[in-house]
Amino acid sequence: MYAADSLREQRGVAADISYTLAEHYLKLGEDHKAKIYYSQALKAQNSHEASMMALARLYLRKGDLEACQNQCLTLKRLDPGNEEATLMLADLMFRKNQDGDAMYHFGVLLEQQPRHYVALSKLITLLKRAGKLEEANRFIKLADRSSPRASHEAGFRFCKALFARFSNDPHTAIKLFNMVRHSGEWGEAAAENMVEIYLSPENENMWEDGEEKDASMQESIKVAEKLLREIPARPLSTRQQVLECYTLIATKVKGNIDNAQSRLAEILRADRDNVPALLCLATALMVQKLTPKARNQLKRIAKMNFLQDYADEFVRAWLMLADIYIQAGKYDLAQELCKRCLGFDKSCARAWEHMGHIMEKEHSYIDAAEHYQNAWHFQHESSATIGYKLAFNYLKAKK
Repeated sequence: MYAADSLREQRGVAADISYTLAEHYLKLGEDHKAKIYYSQALKAQNSHEASMMALARLYLRKGDLEACQNQCLTLKRLDPGNEEATLMLADLMFRKNQDGDAMYHFGVLLEQQPRHYVALSKLITLLKRAGKLEEANRFIKLADRSSPRASHEAGFRFCKALFARFSNDPHTAIKLFNMVRHSGEWGEAAAENMVEIYLSPENENMWEDGEEKDASMQESIKVAEKLLREIPARPLSTRQQVLECYTLIATKVKGNIDNAQSRLAEILRADRDNVPALLCLATALMVQKLTPKARNQLKRIAKMNFLQDYADEFVRAWLMLADIYIQAGKYDLAQELCKRCLGFDKSCARAWEHMGHIMEKEHSYIDAAEHYQNAWHFQHESSATIGYKLAFNYLKAKK
């Protein structure tokens, strides 16, 4: 008995030593050696949780999602309440587009820790994509009730702002994001969301003309530029640089658009398949009425493998390309792209609206009304244009 205890103790010491060596090599940036020593720690003691978690993080950083998942599942068997493993597992499912599993893991974590705002913000995004945004209300209320301080916390306000944005309530979203834009953890994301709302408050297309719209846009552009200037991190991330390019394009001034295009070309020289930069470039070309050139950039994106990190950009690119095909009367191609959008985001009102428009053009008014009804629902019954189209098609369908 004593020998067995002694051996177990020695194995634990050996595992700790290997783990310490692995951490040392990790700090030196020698990931391969770090992985060897983490693995040695687990050979010495197969339940060494710190090594398992460190290996999972390493695999995630290297993009080996399967190996990362295996480590997390083993860790969860040893310690079902392990918060980091649960969050990582949910994140993995999210990246692999296994939304149902991801929602389950986020839900489990939030039942235990209602104020885990990273998990809550990701769950809100997932529920929006699943067309079940209203279910997020339960978790927001759970967080609010869990502490008298919750409603004043930056993470809570960010999550409520995200919910408001997805609920097509830009005014509430701006007000809440503004409250947290100086927060260390949530500030940058809040500022980025605000810029996107200011540049497209009603989710309309930047290249569409209209004197009244262009006049109100100038003030929004100034606010967006100010928000980006106030982001403390320098240099700006690629995403933020692309947002700066959008503010230049939104002015519709040739010199500014040329400036944006040269900046985007620089980003694409470093990463030729950067989806946000390609989409922004396509937008610049659309503003200049260079539709065939814009279509070429969008077709490039349409041929790429879907990446979770750029989910919004992929959906917007497919929608923009569908828009071009609709204008050209290529309804089959447009419909295929809209279905692709809805496969990744069931609450995409613009995709439902396009589908309704296609059905209307084909005189299939019952189907058109059904699609417009979905667009109306996912716009949270706040778009007069869609409301009119829905009523008109009900009339045509004798409903």
